[in-house]
Amino acid sequence: MRVQMSRVRVDDILELDLAEPARTGAQVVLRPVGGRTAPLRGRRMRTWVGGRRAYVDLRWEPLTEGTWAVRWSEPGRSSRQMWTDDPCYDLAARREYAARPSRREVAALRAPDGRLLVRVRRVRPYAEVREVEVRDATVRITGFLAHTAPPDTSTAAELLVRQRDRATAFAFPAGLAQEVFRCAVPLPPLARAHAHDRPHNEWDLWLRVPGRERGYRLRALCDDIVGKKGRVAFPTTAVRTDSGAVDLRPYFTAADGLSLLGTGAGPRPPSGGGAED
Repeated sequence: MRVQMSRVRVDDILELDLAEPARTGAQVVLRPVGGRTAPLRGRRMRTWVGGRRAYVDLRWEPLTEGTWAVRWSEPGRSSRQMWTDDPCYDLAARREYAARPSRREVAALRAPDGRLLVRVRRVRPYAEVREVEVRDATVRITGFLAHTAPPDTSTAAELLVRQRDRATAFAFPAGLAQEVFRCAVPLPPLARAHAHDRPHNEWDLWLRVPGRERGYRLRALCDDIVGKKGRVAFPTTAVRTDSGAVDLRPYFTAADGLSLLGTGAGPRPPSGGGAED
């Protein structure tokens, strides 16, 4: 069976546009992919079909973490792999899904050979970055809280800018309206705190919300860009201090966290170093 469109809605319903009308009694079967201990028998999912549209309930079956092949089963026939031409990616839909409270993420995927897959994985709350603007020695950031409930009302949050492997940290005001946050990082304080005995200084960014014990790491996970650390570049700002000039710029870490990199006079390294928090 070939699928023209496949997406997991925010209510964890897999919606499928089929290339041909579905037969009465058809069901979707999920079979685990990989792993020597994975059972060969698939799991029959609650499925509603009508014409060329099918809906699969991924909420009721306690799917374990991992990747599942999506198969099509009709009465009297063996199940068969489902194939898709759909890239299974929509940035707006991915952001809408991430904006709801959740401890797991279910997503439809297209394998390189065209097989339709479902991936289940655990997620932790974080602060999803939507826009980064560098202007006038300030880095302005907008985004939203992901996989956690937003505050009941608009509130004044804080952006914690913490120097990696050092005790130095700055807190700057951040606005939070429902799940959407806006904040700005002035670069001169970071330049003045630059440790010139190190080849480069990294600053990791966290959003702190009043009444919540843990902070939320700023990351960009909803886009489909793999390896942003080596692919996404932001402008560099030169800031003069009494101790010398410091170049500062945002960058994405290997874990897709948003951080700031500071270097003294001389050649700049291609990306940040050290272990990200």
